[in-house]
Amino acid sequence: MELAGTCRCCRTGIGCDCRSALVQFLTILQTTDQRVSTAKLTIELDQPVSIESLRIAARREEFSINRTRLRDGKWYLELLGGAHGFYTPIVQSQTQEFFWKLITRPSAFGNFVEYQNALHLIVSPAEVATARIQRLDLAVDYQAPLTEILKSLDIPHKRSRVAFMDEGSTRTGIMVGKGNEKIIAYDKAKQKGIAGPLTRIELQLRGKKLPTRKMTLLK
Repeated sequence: MELAGTCRCCRTGIGCDCRSALVQFLTILQTTDQRVSTAKLTIELDQPVSIESLRIAARREEFSINRTRLRDGKWYLELLGGAHGFYTPIVQSQTQEFFWKLITRPSAFGNFVEYQNALHLIVSPAEVATARIQRLDLAVDYQAPLTEILKSLDIPHKRSRVAFMDEGSTRTGIMVGKGNEKIIAYDKAKQKGIAGPLTRIELQLRGKKLPTRKMTLLK
């Protein structure tokens, strides 16, 4: 059974051991500092929240808000700051600015309780409880050049979509898969402009490929 799948007992509410997949998912998030270099959860709120109410929460809870542009060229608000920072894209209407999505990093916290407490500074526990997980990113960094990683890469499903990323004559990355499940390997050292070889391999899961879409199950 795939991690995101459910058996007939689960669908009918009888219950069975296949829900242990959720426990495995939580364990990955709680121990990301030991398992992966970084983990990100992108969360969709059930209802939009105004930027003004966010600024009120920032003054009350004493956390920082900074406007910044990320790699996609879009403007975001960086919340909390530092390694623990969350990001939210800014949506504008005719009357106000609001947000409905949070890009978060559970791996930046000591445990999942600390992560949830940080979320509760920004939105209420009730809003977290009804939020949905849109995307999960798990990444591992290797002290090796991308060319070495690509030589050892094995793609068992030959029909998988493969796309290469190049800058001039230099190969900078590869993406395997599409839609709800992608694996990306890229030259992290070149992206960050740092010396020494560093390659990141990143797994991106969305939709049906996610172990769960409910934040209420991550306790």
